[in-house]
Amino acid sequence: RLYHGIDCKLMFNKVDFSFNIPISTTIKYSIAPHTATNGICIKFGKPLSNQKNYYLDVSDLSQFPDEKERITYGGEPLGFLDIIYNGQSHSEHIMSLRLYQQIIEGNWF
Repeated sequence: RLYHGIDCKLMFNKVDFSFNIPISTTIKYSIAPHTATNGICIKFGKPLSNQKNYYLDVSDLSQFPDEKERITYGGEPLGFLDIIYNGQSHSEHIMSLRLYQQIIEGNWF
């Protein structure tokens, strides 16, 4: 599982997507909300797949090695597992959106 703190509003067309640019993530949940000014944390993963994404562990190169920073780029699509805002999980809403997306795409069996 990877976490990313955000500090602006973003809109995504799907709950699973590939990154076309490198994205900085962390493996420590306790770090991610503190990297954003408004405390929004996105938890990424692959809920329906055993495939792995590759990332570059840059924690040894970082000025803040306790952040356990990972740089992720491209690869198999990652998905939202949870959006955590002000310490409150919204994983049930994400799962509802995931089911809706699967129904719309005809992959709900």
